[in-house]
Amino acid sequence: MENTPKNIFILEDGKYKEITNTEHSRRRKNENAYKKRKFIRMGNCLMEVTYENYKKYYKSKEREEYVEQRDKDHGVILVLEIPEFCKLKIDVNALNEEEQREIQRYIRKVFEVLSYFDKKD
Repeated sequence: MENTPKNIFILEDGKYKEITNTEHSRRRKNENAYKKRKFIRMGNCLMEVTYENYKKYYKSKEREEYVEQRDKDHGVILVLEIPEFCKLKIDVNALNEEEQREIQRYIRKVFEVLSYFDKKD
């Protein structure tokens, strides 16, 4: 199954312990207390978290989705996103054609400079 996490980590005595997907499924089916535990998907891992961290994570995620939708609705577009580096948003309604061309030149220059770096950097 494509959505099946490769690794599952649960909290036991304040420390993470890795369990199998089979063990996770068995516990969810048979243990009421286990069903109440909170998990966050992180890449191919499923991590148990405290209820407070669970709430914070999803509140942040919902806020991000709201802001992205609001930006789309009001003409702000995502021009450039380099993961773990920067996110540049520009309100195209506020720019004239020359300013738009200048921004495109800068973006091309950024990608040109980035091409000199190894992907690991």
